[in-house]
Amino acid sequence: MEGKFFIATSLLEPQLEQILDEHRPHCLVADAFFPFATDVAAKFGIPRLYFHGTGFFPLCASLSVMIYQPNRKLSTDS
Repeated sequence: MEGKFFIATSLLEPQLEQILDEHRPHCLVADAFFPFATDVAAKFGIPRLYFHGTGFFPLCASLSVMIYQPNRKLSTDS
């Protein structure tokens, strides 16, 4: 499923190029699901800003769970 999603998003590259060519924006904001955005922005000479939608708190919580592994310290499932 994940592979199909990335294949589908890559199909948007020609449309993105057309939009950038017609509208000439000052920058392009894209996230990790559009890895081709960096090359497209460079092609048109505009900066690409990376949008990280997850946010800082979820990243910290995820790192904390990975480091401290609180799930391994439980004596029962309840």
